[in-house]
Amino acid sequence: VTENVMRLHIDGDLVAEAHLCSLSSQPDNQDDAYQVCLLGNNSKVDGYVYNVQVLSMLGTIQEQYAENPPSKLSIDYSCCDGIEEGDDGIWCIVGGKASCRRNFMLEVVLTNAFGEHMNKDTQIVASLVYADNGALVEKSRDDAEPPLLIACEGLEYPAESRPLPILRGRALFKLKISQVGFSIC
Repeated sequence: VTENVMRLHIDGDLVAEAHLCSLSSQPDNQDDAYQVCLLGNNSKVDGYVYNVQVLSMLGTIQEQYAENPPSKLSIDYSCCDGIEEGDDGIWCIVGGKASCRRNFMLEVVLTNAFGEHMNKDTQIVASLVYADNGALVEKSRDDAEPPLLIACEGLEYPAESRPLPILRGRALFKLKISQVGFSIC
């Protein structure tokens, strides 16, 4: 933990990073749901606040969220084949032909504020983005295949054209990364 950044290292590898704020900092930073605020003094951390939400004065949190609780999407399981992972956890992929495709699966879980699996009628779409700037990976030319394919019923489709339904709070993506050039994703 530094004055402005908190980093989580597991087995010496950086796995997460969050920017910190002060509870008395400028008003423009207080609405950022991704901020983590540390509490304490004398260089000792007594606690933290994450994902701050202001509720009305009436009712409890459970009453506020009983009808439409906020949701959280997280990866429950992942498996990859032929994808090199760097020391920083970023996948390094170079491909171009069907024989160079990299296969992987992601199982995602949608939970509500109470940690319960959400059973609402929702669909999600997989996207491939660059790790350094978060930009979508796009086709390198008009006749190229999409950079991310999804397998459905034995056929392959561009991932963005096939949203998956979330059933009992879960969705399983069977994906293939095709050509992304020489960039890191």
